[in-house]
Amino acid sequence: MIIDGNYGSTLDERLPFADEVIWLKTPRLKTMFRVIKRSIKSRVFGKNRPDIAEEFKEKWDKEYLEFLKFVWTFPEKEFPQIEQKIKEFNAESKVIILKNRKDKEKYLANYGRKAKN
Repeated sequence: MIIDGNYGSTLDERLPFADEVIWLKTPRLKTMFRVIKRSIKSRVFGKNRPDIAEEFKEKWDKEYLEFLKFVWTFPEKEFPQIEQKIKEFNAESKVIILKNRKDKEKYLANYGRKAKN
C-alpha cells in the first residue's frame, strides 16, 4: 500500500496497512529553498507543478508566510508525533529514511531490483 503526505491525523488509519514508510528528511534549508524556488517559478514564470491546477496563482501573503513557518518548524513540531505513531504501531522496521538525492536514487535502484524478483 502506498500512502502519501504527512497527515498526522490519519496515520492511525494508514500506518498499519503500509508496506514501507518512506520518510523524506531533507535538510531544512534545502526544503525552504525548494519551496521558495517553486513559488518564484509559479509567480514570476507562471509555471505550476503538474499536480496544481493551471488557474492557481501563487500569492505571497499572510497565508504564504504561515506556510513557510509551518515548513520551517515541521521537524520540531511534527517529527516527534510521527515517530511516536511509528513506535505505537511497531512500524520501525518499515521506515526508510531518505535524506538527499543520492539516498533517493539508491532506494529507487534497489526498488527496481526488488520489483523484478
